[in-house]
Amino acid sequence: MKIIHRNESVHTSRTRDAAVRRLQRTNRWLIAGAAVLTGVLTDVAANAFPGHNVQKRATRRGRRHAGHKPLAAPARAPRPATTTQKTPAPPAAPAEAATH
Repeated sequence: MKIIHRNESVHTSRTRDAAVRRLQRTNRWLIAGAAVLTGVLTDVAANAFPGHNVQKRATRRGRRHAGHKPLAAPARAPRPATTTQKTPAPPAAPAEAATH
């Protein structure tokens, strides 16, 4: 039976080092591309829904909505809750052990 070799090239340390350099270069490009793509998608998402305009927000603050009352301070300050239960007695000291 004949053994079939799919790759007849000789693998030396130079070919291995060249392959490692290509992988390193490819990884750098992939990392840089991912960072750029993240920035682009962040910019797109930030501008997709711009939110409220600053001028609109300033004019809305001046108007009062019907049915809403401004907050007012209470007539008197709240008092702390009182407890009617007695506090439990401290635990008794342990009895001294018998002398040897």
